[in-house]
Amino acid sequence: MKTRILVLDAFTNRHEAALVFIQRQGWLREDYEIIFCGTHTSVLKGLIDGPAYAVVPVRNSITGEVIEVTENLSILRGSGFNLRERDRFDLQINHCLMAPEHINRAEELRYVVSHEKALQQCQKYLNKIHVLPDRRLKYHSTGAAAKIVARLGRNINIGAIAPKIAAREYGLRILAENIQDIKDIKDIKDNRTTFVLLENLIPTK
Repeated sequence: MKTRILVLDAFTNRHEAALVFIQRQGWLREDYEIIFCGTHTSVLKGLIDGPAYAVVPVRNSITGEVIEVTENLSILRGSGFNLRERDRFDLQINHCLMAPEHINRAEELRYVVSHEKALQQCQKYLNKIHVLPDRRLKYHSTGAAAKIVARLGRNINIGAIAPKIAAREYGLRILAENIQDIKDIKDIKDNRTTFVLLENLIPTK
């Protein structure tokens, strides 16, 4: 039976973190299966059903604790679920602004879509290119945001904030990199998210 690794969505920072954990654990390709769940609720439900591993973010150096994850984990552990932390590490986050090929400059965008946390981490840049809060659209993951922007094609001037791997996967043009908020240009690499690899090897059914 293959090891099940539960992740929110494909071509996201969580996906990148999962690949790092796989390498750190020494798992071979034929021994594991990455399952993209679509929501945090589905990730955690799959984990408590077990046996499985889950990759979740718990803290970001800019926006702080990932409350929707840590609070749910606290509730589950308080209910008696033995969700053990097997590994953790800090992933360097590089938020990229991307758009369909007909968009040449960030200032051409009317809307930007991404995960809520990514939008929060890039507020200064979005203000700079005049994408105001009412035109920042929340989506359930950065990878899914890039996918929907690619599908819209030439219909609307909309961009996405997502990792570089999403631009490669969906054929989007990268308009800017490292757009996360920073206090000083020297701190441009100081956007890190702490990810943990949780395990529950005991099925509940």
